[in-house]
Amino acid sequence: MVCVLIMACLMDLERYAISNYFLIGSGLLGLGITACRDGLFAGAERIGAVIILIAVLFPLFVLHVLGAADIKLFAVIGCYYGIKLSFRCVLWAFVLGGLMSLFKMIRQKELRARLLWAFHWGAELLRSGKFRPYQRYAGQYEQDTIHFTWAMLGGFFLTIWMSR
Repeated sequence: MVCVLIMACLMDLERYAISNYFLIGSGLLGLGITACRDGLFAGAERIGAVIILIAVLFPLFVLHVLGAADIKLFAVIGCYYGIKLSFRCVLWAFVLGGLMSLFKMIRQKELRARLLWAFHWGAELLRSGKFRPYQRYAGQYEQDTIHFTWAMLGGFFLTIWMSR
């Protein structure tokens, strides 16, 4: 899994994308390893974990909080480790991603403007009751995003370390 995450991080750095073939192949490998090691029932449980992870994280994709590749990479973690460890990894990745975003906003001297934008976005959501994507800067994708795969890698390491 560590190799899969590192390769995904490198792909993300290079082109802000992770190959679907890579993700599907990695997920199938994880399911195969699980089925061979722990039996077909364990493999079926991991498929359930993948479905639950995608269903729970999909609203964050709709809001443009997470990318599709990030959700698929969490699903790959579910293929290898199941639902409990995957959700702990998701939580740690969100903590690390939040810290990465905070440091990036401070470095770019945009913390105040971003907090005001978040307040405006939340107020508009409450007023209208309609969800809309959070991102505000069209055309400045690289400036407004972080390489969340690195937060996922860190979250994975923290999850493994804390579960021992």
